[in-house]
Amino acid sequence: MTTENVGVDGETDTGVKLDSGIAVVAGSPADLATVPDGPTELQRSFKRLMIAIRRMRGRETHQHDGLSFAQLELLIVLSGRGAMAGRELAAAADLTPGTVTQMLDTLEAAGLVARRRSETDKRKQMTALTERGRELVARRYEQMDARFRSAVDDFTPNELTTAAAVLRRIADLMEGLRPDQ
Repeated sequence: MTTENVGVDGETDTGVKLDSGIAVVAGSPADLATVPDGPTELQRSFKRLMIAIRRMRGRETHQHDGLSFAQLELLIVLSGRGAMAGRELAAAADLTPGTVTQMLDTLEAAGLVARRRSETDKRKQMTALTERGRELVARRYEQMDARFRSAVDDFTPNELTTAAAVLRRIADLMEGLRPDQ
């Protein structure tokens, strides 16, 4: 069975542009042998998604509000969970505590977060969004949500529910893998 590699831009090795990443097969029944099966296509699409996310997170291009994607992720975590200690925030954002401390210094200087000592454990410093931080997260969420919804607009609710179930199962698989597997 021969298959073509599909690049992040949706282009195949032979230069054929795929519409939304889906190959349209035409010609003889022999051509059908070149179409990957469902799990293979899903693996390729998942790999493409992971590459896109890694590129997005790796870019130090800041948005017009001066935030990197990683800084925005911290603010989104705080928005959803409320005040958090640095180590908890680092774990939730999948970053090192040292990286989070540096990011929080920048975010605090920008007036987006405030830090204070925990009332129950004076050894801990709690971080929470300021009003300005909440407004920024709400504005950016609206922008991202509109783009996401536009990207999946063509799918039925049942298709989206199935896609969500597949993504949850893949996430469970990935979280269960060890480096030696």
